[in-house]
Amino acid sequence: MIHEQKNCPYRGHMYSVPSLANNDATARLSVLKLSVNSQCITSGEHVSRIFVDKEVGEQALSLSLSLGSCDFMCEQDEAEVIFCLYREEQPEPVLQLKTAIADFGEYVWNMTLEAENWTYGKYFLVAVGLVENSLGCTFDKMSGFVCLPFTVFPAGGTAGRSVPVEASLIRVFRAETEPLFASEVMKLKLRFSETVAPNSCFEVHCYTSEWKLMAVTERFIPASRTNFKQVSFRLNPDKIWLAGDYWAVVSHNREPYALLRFRYEGMSVTVCECRPLAATEDEYWVVKQLERDEENKWEYIREFNGLSEVVPRLVRLSRMNGFNSLCKEHGVSELQLNSCMLITASSLFECRRLAFLLPKFLDLNVSSRIQIDCAKTEKWEVNSVDEAFKNREEKLLVFYHIGALTTEEGSELLGKLKEALANRAVFSVFILCGTDSEMEELRRFAPELFVRFTEEGRFVIRPFSWQEVVYSLRSAVGETSLRLSPQAEHELVSQVRRLWEYNVFASWSHQDADAFLSGSLIPSVQKRLQEAYCESGIMDADEFTVVQPCDVRLSEHFNVQLASVSTDVETFVENIRQRFEESMLPIYNMIGLNTLKQELEAVFYQVCFNRQRKLLHLPSDDEGTYHMIFTGNPGTGKTTVAQYIGKIFHAMGLLSKGEVVITERSKLVGRYIGETEKNMQDVLESARGNVLFIDEAYTLCDTLDDRKDFGNHVVESLLTVLSQPHSDMLVILAGYENEMERLMQMNQGLQGRFPYRFHFDDYSADELVQIAGHFLVGRGYSLEADAETLLNEVVRETLDGKDRYFDNARWIKKFFTSGVFPAMAMRVMKEKRLQTEATCLQCIRKEDIAYAAARFRKQKSPVLVPRRRIGFIA
Repeated sequence: MIHEQKNCPYRGHMYSVPSLANNDATARLSVLKLSVNSQCITSGEHVSRIFVDKEVGEQALSLSLSLGSCDFMCEQDEAEVIFCLYREEQPEPVLQLKTAIADFGEYVWNMTLEAENWTYGKYFLVAVGLVENSLGCTFDKMSGFVCLPFTVFPAGGTAGRSVPVEASLIRVFRAETEPLFASEVMKLKLRFSETVAPNSCFEVHCYTSEWKLMAVTERFIPASRTNFKQVSFRLNPDKIWLAGDYWAVVSHNREPYALLRFRYEGMSVTVCECRPLAATEDEYWVVKQLERDEENKWEYIREFNGLSEVVPRLVRLSRMNGFNSLCKEHGVSELQLNSCMLITASSLFECRRLAFLLPKFLDLNVSSRIQIDCAKTEKWEVNSVDEAFKNREEKLLVFYHIGALTTEEGSELLGKLKEALANRAVFSVFILCGTDSEMEELRRFAPELFVRFTEEGRFVIRPFSWQEVVYSLRSAVGETSLRLSPQAEHELVSQVRRLWEYNVFASWSHQDADAFLSGSLIPSVQKRLQEAYCESGIMDADEFTVVQPCDVRLSEHFNVQLASVSTDVETFVENIRQRFEESMLPIYNMIGLNTLKQELEAVFYQVCFNRQRKLLHLPSDDEGTYHMIFTGNPGTGKTTVAQYIGKIFHAMGLLSKGEVVITERSKLVGRYIGETEKNMQDVLESARGNVLFIDEAYTLCDTLDDRKDFGNHVVESLLTVLSQPHSDMLVILAGYENEMERLMQMNQGLQGRFPYRFHFDDYSADELVQIAGHFLVGRGYSLEADAETLLNEVVRETLDGKDRYFDNARWIKKFFTSGVFPAMAMRVMKEKRLQTEATCLQCIRKEDIAYAAARFRKQKSPVLVPRRRIGFIA
């Protein structure tokens, strides 16, 4: 029962606080947590901030109050408690909850603060009748009452938000003795084009290229800071910084809005690429929704090893679930998710683990989970499946050892499965787990199953990458009382990278990491400590828990004799040289192109030089960009060379795939607003890891005046890719020399983005004849001597009358395919007796050349003009 109100001071203002009948504290607490719109505030936090998405007045605030480790201080059966929520500078509470605690334990209460009773600003919660437990609790106080302060800010919005124009990652420790690859703190520095607004809260979520979380950090800009254009963050990683690609999302007041990409190679300063982040991108959804999920469903997925290829698809499926929630809210039909899934992996344990994670992550509500071993033929196995299929409850059925379904013993179970899949009244989730070979065997045996089990629902768990091996080892150490020194972390990375070439991690699992700890690392630490104690008799406490580089003996654990570093370097150079020379053979066999061949060799030597420095753990320069411009007339080999260059750069490790994506203006420029951007997005996605070859590139932007031409949008999209230091893409623009030069002059942004420019000269008569020789040999033809003489004369005559649109090598090939070969076929087949000797079908005579020459002279070459621009002009 409440007797009276009393005035209490707090932060310079007086507030009216209710008091209990006996005016005494009734219970002690250790944990007090307030959740506002699913954002938690707990005792001991120095600054607590809440961000609300919608405008003030549009929604009520949902509050959840939880009390933990509470015990009585009074003799009554119930301890009376009052919770009051105040807005600073307002003396009366905006919300009040009267309740009682009946026993020792934990309590949860839910409250609602109506829209008209709150606005943005500072608040605090007061607990009347509670005092803190003295065991390490740090609550704020208001006249002796336990107090929980927090501030409500608007989430999102564009006020004070500016995309970073510069970003750099800086190693905090730069001493020569500091290791390059360790779990050290990094400093991320962002510079904005505009002044940062006060009361801005910035967050950075940093990830590896395999979607694993490296670090999360926050920086609040208080109202007292003005003219602030630079913000620095400390990234304290959960993992070791390894050589490779990373990305980070910058959020402003809980709204993700900027994306950073960078490649870490151990340099003291790493420059990051910055760009705006659209709400439609996967990275946005990860930070906006998945990272803020209180059930931690996303955490299990992102840290699941071997799922880097699957994660983007799971993110998009999660986004679809978000859309379905909105549909459900508005009474609209939801999008249907295929409830039949395939999980492929070499490890059955990993298959089954993912099978139980997927339904939870995808919000597939299942009442129970049933595991079915298809290799067991006991009646209860089949009966349990039958029972699961008979009722309409949503169950999860996981089938493993699926190879047994193709045997006579598994036929009954297979029949039950087919029957259930054909019955649309069955709402269960079906997951088949197996190896690649088991899946293919089942597909051949029962193809009708795969009408429901489609590739879209197939999830492949890949073997551990070398990075994941490092993460698993460090994680295993972290679960013990030991910790790796920075030097030991670096040594661990070095040994894993070198052992990776010996294929010892092919079937690596977390159990292998535990085996290394118990069988090698911990005994090595113990032996070193015993020897140190015997020598000195004195040891510091830290020495008992810190792992040193000499304790890391992976090669001994795997019984592998590692070669010396110098041997590793020699092996690497020899391997990459062999791959490079093999990929260069088609270029070497092409006529001319001497400058191009020399430049490609120079790139190869630079790559070898940089990689050798990395193997020796020396800082190496950025391998840079290699975008190119090809100029020359038709038929001089530009497209052919582009196809070879993709394979060459893949062999050098500069492109992940090495194919070529060929396009031109008509495939890029749209007919309506927004189509060009979509076309470019699709092309750039397909070109990732490959060569993007744009033919007749000058047609994209061939006038200074027409800035509304949608071709300019293509150029703008290209500039984004061209500015990336590690885009995993090689862009080649091709066209006539004068027109390409004019394109560079019209768009200054392109000028410095193409460090390599190659001109493809027209072929001479001798070169065209040589090309003809290669062409004929490759197709099993030969020229008689007088036929070759006449061919020389025809080629020289043609070159004397050529124009700038002459097809060069294309012309000589057309001369044979459309002229010589038909003439030869006519001659041979008109003979009375059938030719059975191969030479008669291979040897080209003078009369065949003469016939083709006469035919081509009659065909007047059309006058070609540069292609007219296609596409809508706004």
